[in-house]
Amino acid sequence: MEYGIIVPIINEYIISTSAPEAYMGYCVSIYYVSSLVVSILFGRIVDKTQSLKLTYFISVSCAFIGYYIFTFYRTTTGIIVARAISGLK
Repeated sequence: MEYGIIVPIINEYIISTSAPEAYMGYCVSIYYVSSLVVSILFGRIVDKTQSLKLTYFISVSCAFIGYYIFTFYRTTTGIIVARAISGLK
């Protein structure tokens, strides 16, 4: 979903909020930074619990919440928060 829906429209979406062009880099990079941090945490959780169900549920829930925020909150802060939450998957 990330590369098919969000990446092609994120530039126009950010321009529609009249944000500076630097926000494009912030919005793209925050997704990958949060994914990096959380993947280490999720790896430890899976190692301790020996179950993928909890981490899978958390990651799908975070993706849903992040995409919801991205869709309905049209502010620069909302976009960055949504991208950070979506990266928690």
